[in-house]
Amino acid sequence: MKKYLWLLKYEAKTIIREPVNVYMALSPLLVLFLSVFVMPMAFNSIDPANHTVLKTTMLFMIILLLAVGSSLLAAMATFLLLEHKDENTLKTIAVTPTGASGYLRFKLTYVYVMSFLGIIMVLLGTKLIAGDKYSINGVSMFDSVNVYHIIAFAAVDSIFAPFLALLQSAFAKNKVEGFAYIKGSGIVVLIPALMLLKTF
Repeated sequence: MKKYLWLLKYEAKTIIREPVNVYMALSPLLVLFLSVFVMPMAFNSIDPANHTVLKTTMLFMIILLLAVGSSLLAAMATFLLLEHKDENTLKTIAVTPTGASGYLRFKLTYVYVMSFLGIIMVLLGTKLIAGDKYSINGVSMFDSVNVYHIIAFAAVDSIFAPFLALLQSAFAKNKVEGFAYIKGSGIVVLIPALMLLKTF
């Protein structure tokens, strides 16, 4: 247990050292702020009589909420893994009691847990604080979503974060390439939004 507590402290120091990692670690709070305060402002600017535009906008924003959470934490994990690759610190970790494989399991587990908690915080927070703002004709889109739905979705969607982190860090040779892959994957995760277009 002590070795994993040591790893957790080490990871916390690594995250704090890079501002971009701090931003990504706090991304669920930022997304929650956007979903509670900023997005409803966009809804208010649309004529309530124009149901089609309002519904499409709300659905797009909800898809954005569902997609962004795990992808941002995956980006943070990618940067952390690439930092080890750039600095060759995995060789040092390999001789520790956890070993390289144990360290990777630990890292992917805590990324999954962070993603899981972040998704629950964003969706449940949006439902409780601003659920009535996501309404058409007085019916909230969150009315049919309960806590169990949110937990089930978070449990499944959070798998995406460690998977994407491993995939991006495996192909990227350094942080610059990693950033390019992260931007590309950010576009890919928004593909579900295409279903809102009439063509699809």
